[in-house]
Amino acid sequence: IYDLRTEEKLHVLKGHVDTPTSITLSPGQGNYILTPSFSSVTLIHDVRPFSPHPHRIYRQLHGAPAGFENVLSRGAWSKFDGGKKVAVGGADRAVTVWDVESGRILYKLPGHKGTVTCVEFHPKEPIGSKDGTMLLGEIDPNL
Repeated sequence: IYDLRTEEKLHVLKGHVDTPTSITLSPGQGNYILTPSFSSVTLIHDVRPFSPHPHRIYRQLHGAPAGFENVLSRGAWSKFDGGKKVAVGGADRAVTVWDVESGRILYKLPGHKGTVTCVEFHPKEPIGSKDGTMLLGEIDPNL
């Protein structure tokens, strides 16, 4: 993490055992970042000043396998609820949606014929794929 004003390195985020595939900032004040990786582990890092979490790791999320292809995958934060959910696509041809606070899987949205590489909440449902299709998944906004 760099301070753009002073060009100083403030922190080095650790925790992945393989290459992170993307970085997505949480909505609002951007206090957290979502980083899926080739190890099939998605981390949420706490980037607030004076973070109380060891190594700044807020959550470790499991359930979206990277697969043997090592395809870059981009995760997403829900925007309609201020980032209470995150979604990442996987080599299992599904989109996995987690509750950020508990780390619990809320949904596995199947239907793609290939690895899901891009996910976005639009405006309340995650979408995206590598197989040339775009699928819209319904989720309950009250979960």
